[in-house]
Amino acid sequence: MGGRSGQSGGGGGIASISGGGGMSADAKANLQTFANSILKKYGIKENVNIHFSDSGNKLAGHVVLSETPSKITKITINSNTKLSHKSLIAHELTHVKQINNKQLYLKDKNIVFKGKNVMTIKDYKKTFGGKWNAEKDAKYKKLAWEKEAYKNEAKYN
Repeated sequence: MGGRSGQSGGGGGIASISGGGGMSADAKANLQTFANSILKKYGIKENVNIHFSDSGNKLAGHVVLSETPSKITKITINSNTKLSHKSLIAHELTHVKQINNKQLYLKDKNIVFKGKNVMTIKDYKKTFGGKWNAEKDAKYKKLAWEKEAYKNEAKYN
């Protein structure tokens, strides 16, 4: 993957932290500093809002992928997860980097990664919708765009 942006720190985006009702101001400031360092490391130039929520979402974290990207990316992280918040921020910012580098995108109702149609949105929802279990988790971790994200996440566990 030589030549991808972000390896030498050409970022300029700013992270903001919201939500996380039980999180102290110091903890939020620490996560914001961490997120800004990852933005720079990954070469992400856009601003990113990282929102902590305990809304009952089954996912530990997610970034919305759409056919019309916005100027501010919003990442949502489940406040109740047992996983490290830093590792989840690194994971989700990997996806932001993939989207910005046009490696991961939607086209004609397909999820495209590195120029290849991986699956339709309908198939994605069918495969990963409903109750989460070990079988779905194993399939999810094998998705091409998730492999890099899990690798980056592991650095901060």
